Parts: sequence; structure tokens; C-alpha cells
Amino acid sequence: MSAEFITKTDLKIIRGWTDAAIKKFLGDEDKNARNLKYRNASPVCLYLIDRVKQAESSEEFQQWRQRSEKRRESARKAAAIRKQRQEEREQAAIEEENKKRELLEYQYQRLKNSLNEVLLPFQPLSYKELVALTCNTWLKENPNIEPLNSRIEVETISFPVLIRPFGVHQAKQFLALTERICDALDKYNIAEPVDNYYEQITHYQQLCKECYKVITDCKAHGSKNEYKALKKSFNLHNLSEVMGTRDVKGMSTHLYNFVDLVGNGREIVHLQGSQSCVNLQQLIKKQIISIHSADLEEIQVKLNTIITSEDYRELAAEYDITKWAHRRYEELLTNAYPRFFKR
Repeated sequence: MSAEFITKTDLKIIRGWTDAAIKKFLGDEDKNARNLKYRNASPVCLYLIDRVKQAESSEEFQQWRQRSEKRRESARKAAAIRKQRQEEREQAAIEEENKKRELLEYQYQRLKNSLNEVLLPFQPLSYKELVALTCNTWLKENPNIEPLNSRIEVETISFPVLIRPFGVHQAKQFLALTERICDALDKYNIAEPVDNYYEQITHYQQLCKECYKVITDCKAHGSKNEYKALKKSFNLHNLSEVMGTRDVKGMSTHLYNFVDLVGNGREIVHLQGSQSCVNLQQLIKKQIISIHSADLEEIQVKLNTIITSEDYRELAAEYDITKWAHRRYEELLTNAYPRFFKR
């Protein structure tokens, strides 16, 4: 570009002109030139340097520049004030959020301590007592089986024995799935104020579907009776009903049972003179709930009284604190009867 001319862009950036000032003091451009940077752009407007300097030396231009600088200074001050006010609002919002989080953390710790103060009002029964009570109850509910001279035999069918007819590959599938189930159960059973309910539902549904698939895949690898025993052990019918729902408790129960069965096998009770086989694990759990029903109901009332207190109103508005009360209830059952209940 010739030193005799200056572009419109340079006028505004370097010399502080505006479009209005260019139109008022210079009028039309003195020359147009092709845009060397952008081929398809509009022509570059050029103004003679001498004419620009002459305009800038006029009194009218000097007055305009002074007013322009004042307006720009006022605009800068206004922008600075707006920025400061915005920063103050943001800081106030941060402080308010921090106060809220501190209050929620305080209420959470208080709630956690209050829930932990709820203890079992009964002494857990021994395994031998539970087995005897459960079998007596089962005999009463099945009057066709003669209880006289009946002998109770408890047998544990290990998972390797249960899965052996279906092959090594199927056994590896069960073990791999069990590891992933354990990771998921550990992840979602940390009682921290994190709302991951929908993520938990989706994950449990997927794991239950995988459980269903790995069990049904065994159908092609074993006999009809062997597959029937496997389905019964894993309670496949109930699993198929719960895996498509939002029943977190039901799904977690099946997942725990799956892990327990793979790890500890299936425990059954035989009654002499009968071909009947009973799932002792499930019957004993029902027996425990029945024996301690009044005490367990009292615990639930205490836990519900705590979480509905006005002391935790803000916490309840942010999180589903009923889940924490339920976890404490399950924790108490687990501590009393770890063989039959798992969190």
C-alpha cells in the first residue's frame, strides 16, 4: 500500500476514528483497492493521509475527539462498574452456596449420628436355633409330611458342583459377572449425600439382564433336570419379573443372591422320608422377619421419626434421606444376621 493512503480499518484502530467521524469529516473514500487478504471480500477503502491530517487539525475535530474520549472513558468506567457488580453478585452467590453446603453437611452429619444411635432391641438367635425354628414352621405349613422321627439334614451344594454339568466356559461367565456385580454393589451402597438413583437403576437393570442371560444360556449345555435345578437356585422366574422394573431393592436382592450363590453355594434342608427340598436361606430370612417383627417395626418407626424431623428439612429438600434410613435398617439386620442379610 502507498504511504500516501490509509485504510478505513487503520483509521479506526490506530488513529481512533469512528464510522460517524469518517463520514462527517472525510466523506467518501479517495480510492478503492482490491482486498489482498480475502479475495472475495469488498474493496478496501483508502483515504489520503494529508486529508486525514488536515481534518484532524481542525477545531471541530478536536472538540469531537475530546467528547469521544470522554464518552469512551465513561463507557470504560461503566463497564468496570458493571464487571465489579457482577463479580460481587457471583461472590455473594458462591458464599451463599458455601453456607448452604455447610448447613447440609452439618445436617447430614447430625442425621448420620442420629441414625447410628438406633440399635437392635433384641439378641440375635444362633444359626442352630434358626434352623430348628424354620424347619418346625415349615413342617406345620406342610401337614402332609410326617414330623415324627423326621431327621433334619442340612446340605450345601457348592457352586462348582452346581455349574459343573454346564461346562467350564459357563462357569467363567458366572465368575466374571459376579466380580462386576460386587463392584456395583460396593459403589452404590456408600451412604454419602450423592443423588445417583437413576444411574443405580440403569446399572442394576443391566446387571440383572446379564444374570438372566448367563443363566438361560446354560439351557443348551445341560440336561433338563440340571437346568431346572439351576433356575430354581437363582430364582429365575422372579428375576425375570423384577429386572425390567425400577425396584432397586428387588434387583439388589437378586444381585446379592447371585453373588452369595456363586461364592457360597446353595444351602438346602432334607427331611428324612421326603423328597422335598427347601431353600433354607430364604425360609430363614422370612423366619427372622417373623420372629422379630415387632422389634423391627419399632426400629422403622424410630428411623422414620428421625428423617421426618424439622431439623433435616433442608437436607430432605436436596436428597432422598429415606434411602439412608433404609440403609441403616438393612445395616442393623446385616450386623445381627450377616449370614442371611447383606447391604
